[in-house]
Amino acid sequence: MSNITESDIEQYTIEVLEDLGFQFLHGPDISPPMVSFTNGRI
Repeated sequence: MSNITESDIEQYTIEVLEDLGFQFLHGPDISPPMVSFTNGRI
């Protein structure tokens, strides 16, 4: 009997959601821009 890991559950969930029509996007690719405190620009 093999152990189920958090990674196994995460991958399974992503596959189910993709089958339902959702698109998987990596977090840093969709996060808002960060403000640089050294120059105040985004």
